[in-house]
Amino acid sequence: MKKAIQMWSFRDRVKDGESLLEALAIAARIGYEGVEFAGTFGVPAEEMKEALKKLGLVSVSCHEGVDRLDEHLDEIVEYHHILGTPYIGCSYSPTGSREDMERLERVMKTATERAAKYGIKVVYHNHAHEFEPLDGVRPIDEIAKWCLLEPDTYWVFHAGDNPPEFLRRYRSRIGLIHLKDGVDGKGTSIGDGANDLKSIVEAAKDIGVEWVIAEIENAAEDAESVRDAENSFAYMTEKLGL
Repeated sequence: MKKAIQMWSFRDRVKDGESLLEALAIAARIGYEGVEFAGTFGVPAEEMKEALKKLGLVSVSCHEGVDRLDEHLDEIVEYHHILGTPYIGCSYSPTGSREDMERLERVMKTATERAAKYGIKVVYHNHAHEFEPLDGVRPIDEIAKWCLLEPDTYWVFHAGDNPPEFLRRYRSRIGLIHLKDGVDGKGTSIGDGANDLKSIVEAAKDIGVEWVIAEIENAAEDAESVRDAENSFAYMTEKLGL
């Protein structure tokens, strides 16, 4: 499996296009092979493509909220088609009402159909609220019918499900995996939390996942993203064998 990093992990230093490009260089220096964007901060697609090429990085995915996917889908697909990005991810959607779910279903099905014309797949990135039943059914189980999943393994754990079992249960619906750690609902660097990361990696290997994406959610007052990204990469490499 290959290692990527969600660029939101560098949120303490990425404020504009220039600082995003600097953070991409840091990710490459550390050793990550790919990145998942959390916004492109106005950097034109051709410029971003050239920057990634020079750094030897793959654009694995991007995160866009349900509003952006609903209102700017063509723009998103065009940008990531230029980059050669294989996945587009929905980073967040409310799921607490039937209206929320009906909208999400429409958006994800439309995005999946439109992106497929460019060879791009669409995934949904969960938090914990998608595991809270609505009318007796967990939203995450409905979402898995509409698109591929990008399980955030810490939020799966925090929601009370078992991440390795969840991955195997939905093996045919998994596109990407977020490897994340934390304690009591608060994020940590990878290896510093309570999640069973070794079992998650074993399950990911079993189901044939190509990319594992590190997302580091240390609390803002404790975060120093370069340190955290380095420590997480070292743990993934030395302790998890990635």
